[in-house]
Amino acid sequence: MNVLSLIKNWMYALMRIIDNGKFFIKPQKWVYFLFGILAFVVPLVVTYLIYDSFDDFIGPLDSGWDKFVGFVGITLFFIYLYLTAFLIFFFWKSRIANIDAHVKVGDNIVAIPLWAHAIKSYGECLGMYIGLLPPVGGALLYLFCLLTGEMDFYHDWLFLIYLLAWILLTVASVYLAWIVISFFRFISECISIRPQIANDVRDLGDIHRAAVMPEENKQSEEI
Repeated sequence: MNVLSLIKNWMYALMRIIDNGKFFIKPQKWVYFLFGILAFVVPLVVTYLIYDSFDDFIGPLDSGWDKFVGFVGITLFFIYLYLTAFLIFFFWKSRIANIDAHVKVGDNIVAIPLWAHAIKSYGECLGMYIGLLPPVGGALLYLFCLLTGEMDFYHDWLFLIYLLAWILLTVASVYLAWIVISFFRFISECISIRPQIANDVRDLGDIHRAAVMPEENKQSEEI
């Protein structure tokens, strides 16, 4: 009998967690935190690949100056990769805090707003990668060629062509990032608008009932 009561109480507790939304909200916060940790996977993998084939990057360079500039450039690229990883990590931490502004414990509709929030967050994260990594990588490559003269940098005005290509890459990356973030935001808002209205209407109904019921009870007592 005690075992049956224990199982029943456990099931009631689980149902309360599912009904009030914690069953959906808490795991999504854990997933966001995991994505923040996984942001360091990209720089770690790139670090391993470059370290594993470091001679292939530096070896073909002719002079000691070229090798020095290449070493400094790779180091700066590493620093930028890890700074970007920290930025993405703090981004996902901010999304964890932002969930509570979109979905509250006790809301009648929980799963749809959570999926909408996830879609919006994934799009923002992807847009940050698109808008940040290519322009800076291109700028470092351009500076490397500027200092070393690699890739026939000073031949037939190629330095102007490379500069124009980097500017176009930067503009395209920023614009593509804007398109990606806007597109995912559009999908998110299309998904979440009706549940938000439903939850707001429910909240207004609760407020109305809370305001009206004391008056009705008072009138019934007078009668």
